[in-house]
Amino acid sequence: MYNSLPLFERRQPPLSIFNLENKKMKKTTLSFLFLSITLSLFAQNQKPFFTAPWGVQTYTFRNMFPRGILTTLDTIKMLGFTEIEGGNPRGMSPEDFKKACDARGISIPSTGGDYNELAKNPTEVIIKAKIFGAKYVMCAWIPHTKGNFNLDNAKKAVEDFNRIGKAMKENGLTFCYHAHGFEFQKYGDGTLLDYIIQNTNPEYVSFEMDVLWITHGGGNPVELLKKYGNRWKLMHVKDLKKGVVGDLTGGTPAENDVPVGYGQADWANIIKIGNEIGIKHFFIEDESNKELLNIPLSMAYLKNLKEPTKSTSKLVQKDYKSGEPLVSHIYTADPSAHVFNGRIYIYPSHDIEAGTKEDDEGGHFDMKDYHILSMDKVGGKVTDHGVALDIKDVPWAGRQMWAPDAVWKNGTFYLYFPVKDKEDIFRIGVATSKKPEGPFKAEPTPIKGSYSIDPSVFKDKDGQVYMYFGGIWGGQLQRWKDNQYQGKTENPKKGEVARLPRVVKMSADLKSFAEEVREVKILDEKGNLFMEDNNDKRFFEASWVHKYKGKYYFSYSTGDTHNICYAIGDSPYGPFTYKGVLLKPVQGWTNHHSIVQHQSKWYLFYHDVQLSGKTHLRNVRVTELKYNADGTIQTIDVSKK
Repeated sequence: MYNSLPLFERRQPPLSIFNLENKKMKKTTLSFLFLSITLSLFAQNQKPFFTAPWGVQTYTFRNMFPRGILTTLDTIKMLGFTEIEGGNPRGMSPEDFKKACDARGISIPSTGGDYNELAKNPTEVIIKAKIFGAKYVMCAWIPHTKGNFNLDNAKKAVEDFNRIGKAMKENGLTFCYHAHGFEFQKYGDGTLLDYIIQNTNPEYVSFEMDVLWITHGGGNPVELLKKYGNRWKLMHVKDLKKGVVGDLTGGTPAENDVPVGYGQADWANIIKIGNEIGIKHFFIEDESNKELLNIPLSMAYLKNLKEPTKSTSKLVQKDYKSGEPLVSHIYTADPSAHVFNGRIYIYPSHDIEAGTKEDDEGGHFDMKDYHILSMDKVGGKVTDHGVALDIKDVPWAGRQMWAPDAVWKNGTFYLYFPVKDKEDIFRIGVATSKKPEGPFKAEPTPIKGSYSIDPSVFKDKDGQVYMYFGGIWGGQLQRWKDNQYQGKTENPKKGEVARLPRVVKMSADLKSFAEEVREVKILDEKGNLFMEDNNDKRFFEASWVHKYKGKYYFSYSTGDTHNICYAIGDSPYGPFTYKGVLLKPVQGWTNHHSIVQHQSKWYLFYHDVQLSGKTHLRNVRVTELKYNADGTIQTIDVSKK
């Protein structure tokens, strides 16, 4: 909740934790000091799981600010908070409040605004947010008749939020709506909160989860975090008393707000999923009248919170339709799909907002781990099995975990992945697991003789496994000649023969190459190699091989022209003769795919940027792939679906 905090016009004695006239308050405060110190000392022996900056919503101190702004800020600092969500209390200007916070090492990443004020003219709120140095502006209430929030209210909010959010974005701010529980009125197959989230523009409107109010309204915080992923940018960390049954009023007595960990919320999973989807600011909020007792208890609980031992990144989507993102709680890309034990497993990249500047070398694709997805069938439930491999667990890795792939053999699952080494050169690593979803354990060194990106593994009917790899520009393939590193070189130019992808037979243990790496020749109908000028047909990255009716199909991305093309050959080594475009350009710069057969149908897995609109934050999708009678593939244009 966000409110302006008025000061009494008649000056009150300042609230000091060391000098209180009220004996009862003094006793309470001394107890709070003892409790805070004791619990903090206990927490020091625990490995922290909750590692976010300590933040608090200033509504927590609504009863203290009127007695003295500066002494209240001193209390906030003494508690250990380094950031707040809120604004200047009445009686102090935004500029002076910011200076007072700065003097105490307290930042203001998020502030708030009244709905009507924002809808009428958000300029004043924007100006104030910039004074505070805030990145987020939140709104905590939609005007409506209490207990009767309806579709008309939701539609108006969607319209207003899109307009407000656009204005905020134009001024370098992110607008967030703070759900308050009354939005869980049923609507269609979901609720009016679903309607608001699904109909607001993700480019302009994000959301803040208040765990107490979500719970009070009948929502499940964990499932909503998974369902809408990165739409959640902020969180109010507060708990609803056990046994309390909520309603759709958006209100509850103050005594129902209890210390974090003492109520109904599943905090281990909430914090875990919150971290995974990229929430950076977790603000403790206490709406009881016992904030000085509750806050230390909440902080101690969070300090001692342990990470769940079982993966909690399970996402279920009902009525999945072709073309929709498989998951939306995280960003995924470069999907490599396989069928293991009758189930489809997808091995994608895990895109994140790393804050790295965009460049032609792909520096903004700064991924750090892999999540494995699976589904019983296309159209069925989708499961995210959590982190399967983290870059910190790869001893030789430097940065940028790009598109992976996997294969099963010898009773073991092998995950192949490209990542830059400590010298910033892409190498290919291998990790193993007894389960298709992992977790995977990486080998201590990269595969000897490996280089570049996009490893793709194909197991032929005789059991032999081949790896295809390579990618130009940021993928560094142009830096290699005759399998020898040439140092940094310029990107391929027009007039040059296009760079060719690579293929190599894997050894029996699947952890090394059984031979020298070879080039894969892609030829036109006259048997000629493509030139760099033919950039709508030549190879750029994203190799994939599958077999259909005895023929080998080599498909790949053309990169800067954004096609997925394919060629056909009689051997896993090639040569492959170009046949056409398999997938036309999708939304976003990159195009990457895989092809798999399941239950008599063929499917194309690919990615675009439907969820984010940003090239480096992509989402995996799937659609059916069909062949013509002559074995050619029918071109897919998802823009028309």
